[in-house]
Amino acid sequence: MFSAENLKLKICFFKVKKNFLFITILILLFLISSGCRQYSDYVEVSVRTLNTAQRQDIELKIKIIKGVVDNFYADNLRKPESIDELIQTGYLSSPPKDSFGNGFRYDPETDTVISITYEEIEKQKKEAENKRQN
Repeated sequence: MFSAENLKLKICFFKVKKNFLFITILILLFLISSGCRQYSDYVEVSVRTLNTAQRQDIELKIKIIKGVVDNFYADNLRKPESIDELIQTGYLSSPPKDSFGNGFRYDPETDTVISITYEEIEKQKKEAENKRQN
């Protein structure tokens, strides 16, 4: 019943089982680590896609605000100081918001309308780049 050959088979089986378990753990660790990287890439792509999907709404509202600024200029022969002035003078009924709930800023010196969402995205990108460099 307990022959030397039988004992050798059991020892051999144990070694195979031990090696199989070790290899399985290595494979799982590899898959988990590569899956984490793929997931983080997926999240970044999803955020970019979401921003791209929302970009048309933001760009449309920027064009509308620029049109309101042009109307203000045509009536007053000067640019407004801010979006608040457009609201106070009745050119806008309320502060415009994008689909993320963020507002816009108007810079009279450069005559540009700036999305706060875009500013936040750029700020987050710069912070991420700084973290990668450090």
